[in-house]
Amino acid sequence: MKKVIIIFCFILAASQLFSQSSYTEKIDQYVNEINKNISFDEGIHDTYMLHEIKFETNKRAIGKQYTSVKFYYPFPIDSVVEADENTKFLYIYKPPVLISVEYNIAAAQNNTFNYYFDEGNLVYYSYLSEGAYGN
Repeated sequence: MKKVIIIFCFILAASQLFSQSSYTEKIDQYVNEINKNISFDEGIHDTYMLHEIKFETNKRAIGKQYTSVKFYYPFPIDSVVEADENTKFLYIYKPPVLISVEYNIAAAQNNTFNYYFDEGNLVYYSYLSEGAYGN
């Protein structure tokens, strides 16, 4: 009986690991697809619209700090509405698929946060800090 219980527990644990692995693979594919359509170095974004906010602050002990927040949206879908003799186009905007926040600490350290969304729900985020103080 103990062997049956142990085998059952092993099968249950293996199925949980497989389902979690499958879920993370789907997230990786989703994130890679978004990254493939956005060239971060070139600023090319044929698949997504880009709205960017830039601001500059001067912080004590840090110096000038430059912050950039980028919102990547799918292109809007339009819907035609005909009323009386008028035709109107209603644009339907979807929530962003990626929000990228970049800022520097002094002149030597750059930080980047990427938040990936699916239909407005956060599915993945990444943080990268590179520069003189380490990666």
